[in-house]
Amino acid sequence: MKKELCIHAFEGACQACNARGMILHSDRGSQFTSTDFRKSLARYEAVQSMSGTGRCYDNAWMESFFATLKKEKLYQLQTGKMPMAKAKSVVFCYMLLDFSNHL
Repeated sequence: MKKELCIHAFEGACQACNARGMILHSDRGSQFTSTDFRKSLARYEAVQSMSGTGRCYDNAWMESFFATLKKEKLYQLQTGKMPMAKAKSVVFCYMLLDFSNHL
């Protein structure tokens, strides 16, 4: 994963929600520890929280969710050839239906 992708996603979410001063939890990947990513966090007054070294269970639930999303939906489609809006819609609908099935 490239740091630019993480910066773009973080800043896009901040702008879309008019958010400032949040806590962002991540692993210790180079994209999250880069100077550019940390500058982006500072622009939005975000506090960074990171898992400890070798503490994979801190983020296990989200890792499991994304693995399931990929296996059940994304790997069955040619998302690389889809417009971004369509891919976002597929993920949104999957999450909406998955969540409503657990109510």
